[in-house]
Amino acid sequence: MAEAEAVPSSKQPQRGQRKKRTFTRKEKLLTVFVTWHLVAVIFYVLPYPPYFDEENLNRPESKEELHLLFSSLKPFAPWWDTQEEMQTKVLRAVRVYMDGYFQIRKVFEPYLEATGSTQTWNLFAGTPPKYPHVFMVDIYYRGAKDWVPFQNMNWGTPDYEATHFRHFEVMGNLVAPGWHHHRQWYAAYWARRWNQLHPSQPAVSVRFYYLRLTTPSAAQVQAGDNDRHPTRVLEWYWHVPPEQAR
Repeated sequence: MAEAEAVPSSKQPQRGQRKKRTFTRKEKLLTVFVTWHLVAVIFYVLPYPPYFDEENLNRPESKEELHLLFSSLKPFAPWWDTQEEMQTKVLRAVRVYMDGYFQIRKVFEPYLEATGSTQTWNLFAGTPPKYPHVFMVDIYYRGAKDWVPFQNMNWGTPDYEATHFRHFEVMGNLVAPGWHHHRQWYAAYWARRWNQLHPSQPAVSVRFYYLRLTTPSAAQVQAGDNDRHPTRVLEWYWHVPPEQAR
């Protein structure tokens, strides 16, 4: 009698069947650590708008920017009755998101700071530019005999302290080629700001330019020589069109 064929054991790996791999404790801990790190970094870099409060929202430039934004969005959100209702509810939702975001972000911050995974200002703390440029605005109003200084963006001046950070981005970009129309729009903005503050002296022309400064060396500063040698460069003029004259 022929011997019966041996029945393969279910415990033996079949041909084409992969053997199940078991992870070591070290590998499991490494997996947990990498997952934690990725979650922390991804959450930390989630986008959020610039922090705003009532003081920033009440700035003339902020009001104008918000008005333009929500007036362009209102046709796409007909469920709100008015633009003001839309703006109020959207800003309220943004505040809720930001409050929750920063509360949760505090959980990850100690770890990310300890591992050096956050962006620090050390990146920008190198040698200051040798020839920085300072933005200046002058106004010629109706009946004036000469140009009147309006905005002085030297560091530490009241005008500098009262300026929203986005303005400094614009001021830096205006020197680039192809920004002719932007210079006109920006000059018109300062004319409107002047007219708000001086309604009886409406602006006729706007002039803005840059003061090029020279950063003294450390040896010069130690010797008491702090002269920045301001030089006037890159000057532009804009005249109020007749149809906009007050």
